Amino acid sequence: SELGLLHARLKTTTLYVTHDQVEAMTMGDRVAVIRKGQLQQVDGPQALYESPHNLFVAGFIGSPAMNFIGGHLVDGRFDFGIGTLSVNREVKSATGRLVAGIRPESFFVADSDVPDDQVVEARVDLVEQLGSDAYIHFELDVPPTITPDIRELLADQGEDTSSIGDKT
Repeated sequence: SELGLLHARLKTTTLYVTHDQVEAMTMGDRVAVIRKGQLQQVDGPQALYESPHNLFVAGFIGSPAMNFIGGHLVDGRFDFGIGTLSVNREVKSATGRLVAGIRPESFFVADSDVPDDQVVEARVDLVEQLGSDAYIHFELDVPPTITPDIRELLADQGEDTSSIGDKT
C-alpha cells in the first residue's frame, strides 16, 4: 500500500516486477502476464480478469483459480457433460477441443427461482466458512480437463500432475 501511495504522489511511471498476482492486480494500472519469457497479455487488472486471452492467463489471474471444463459444440451450444451453454457467434464457428472457464464466484446455491437448465447438481464435499465468504468444494461427474497450459498451472501450484488427464 505504501508503494501504491508513493506511486500516486510522485505521478511517475513505475515498473514493478512480482510473481504475486494479487500484488500485480492491486498495484498495477496495467499488468503484463509473462510465461516462460513470452508475453501472454497486457491489460488493466479488471480486463485481465474478465477477458483473458488464453487458458494460462485465465488460470493464473484470480483466486481461487478458475475451473476448466472440456466439451464440444452440439447444435450451436457448448455441451460439457453436465449441461449445455449458449455461445456467441465466434465460438459457434470454432473447431477442435473447447474448454469453458468458470470462475468459482459464478457458482451459487440455487433456489427454486433458477431455471432447471441453469442448475448443476453436485454433492458438497467441504464448506470453508471464511466470514464474509464461504468456499464450497464439490466434484462433478466429468473427466478432468488437462491441457498443457492447465498442467503447467497446476504444477506451478505444487500439484503432482503426473497421474491426471491424458499426456498430450
